[in-house]
Amino acid sequence: MKRFLTFLGIVLTVTILILGKAHWSKQTAVSAFASDKESVSATPAQTSKPSMTTDGDQQLLNQTKHWPKTAQEEFKKDIQAGLKFKVAIVGSTSIGSNTGGMAGKLKKALLAAYGNNHLDVQIFSYNTMSNHFLGEKLDQQVLTMKPDLVLWEPFILNDTGNLTDADMHKNILAFFHEVKAQNKKAVVLLQPAQPLYKATFYPQHVLALKNFAKEHHIPYLDHWKAWPAISSLKLKKDLTVDNQPNAKGNQIWFTYLKHYFIGA
Repeated sequence: MKRFLTFLGIVLTVTILILGKAHWSKQTAVSAFASDKESVSATPAQTSKPSMTTDGDQQLLNQTKHWPKTAQEEFKKDIQAGLKFKVAIVGSTSIGSNTGGMAGKLKKALLAAYGNNHLDVQIFSYNTMSNHFLGEKLDQQVLTMKPDLVLWEPFILNDTGNLTDADMHKNILAFFHEVKAQNKKAVVLLQPAQPLYKATFYPQHVLALKNFAKEHHIPYLDHWKAWPAISSLKLKKDLTVDNQPNAKGNQIWFTYLKHYFIGA
């Protein structure tokens, strides 16, 4: 009997140990599963993407405050995607070139303000009229760039005396639609060439251009506001003998555009 009780005690002890170990293993497995689940759940929060716009980027965006809304939004998208926003400065030789004039100064200022990693700025200047710009397919040189923004002096001074307002405006719309067909989010900005001292017919065409831009909802940059009046002798000091902008005239024109494109 004593041996039997001893044997029974051993059996009970072993049984209890086995059951206890099984229960402990089960609990450990549940705990491990819960821990893994928590780890997986936490993964999205740990790997969430940082804000797409840094403080530096926001400063750049603030400088575009005068731009058309569409251009602002497209510039922001390009920054976030690591792409360059493309700017084409187009017009007659009055605007200058990469080596000087208003356009050269503006290009340099834009790249300094926004960085050449964010902007691609190209200048397209031609000694031509708007009908030849289209007929000789010079417009295709601009379109090859696939610009997001076009600052265009539409050869208005060269057209004066050669084309009617209706023909000038027809040519403007033709190029405008080409740009928009290539990129519906692209923005075209119009501006006149430099003012001329005591000009008669030219200012009338410029006024017609301004009204045309308003009618078609095309932004118009009226830099003539920054120059002396066309009746003022002071204007002659801002032009060369052949009525091109001199250093002072280029600075007046450039400064007006700089304030527009690089808002403080």
